[in-house]
Amino acid sequence: MPTTAITFDVVYSPEIAKQAAESFRNYRWKRYGPLMVVASIVNAIGLAVALWLGAQPGAASTLFATFIAVFGPLSLLYEHFVWPSRYASRLVRVLPPSGRVSVEPDSISFAWRGRDAEIPWSRIKTVLETQSAFVLVFSPFTFVFIPRAGLPTDAYGALHARSRSKVA
Repeated sequence: MPTTAITFDVVYSPEIAKQAAESFRNYRWKRYGPLMVVASIVNAIGLAVALWLGAQPGAASTLFATFIAVFGPLSLLYEHFVWPSRYASRLVRVLPPSGRVSVEPDSISFAWRGRDAEIPWSRIKTVLETQSAFVLVFSPFTFVFIPRAGLPTDAYGALHARSRSKVA
């Protein structure tokens, strides 16, 4: 890790944002996907058993269970096929075309549109390295990315040292 701040400019493009969102989706799927598939199967089996044991199809609780059993698999399909492009388009709307990033020993700072955001490394759960960007994961729902194009060698080394997985 560097002992001083490494500051550099980045250029955000829609293509890199989409690749970062797809990498984030793949990370989430690898981590939480099997659990979500099992949960969907358990919900469907539970609904089938409830109906088999005589639950009334028109009852509010049965309708709620049906909604959960149908919504689970549909949400998984949405997350896999639709979510990356929607999240990437949202990132492109929020992020300016270019910005300034500063990698420091205990935090990383982003300067966008005259505003600074400093994020301590302790808040970053993992760093994914892709061919076009570093994806910094904050939670199962949020991330930010740093394009690798034009990345200084020192900054690449610092981010690469923190990356846990290399994604194609």
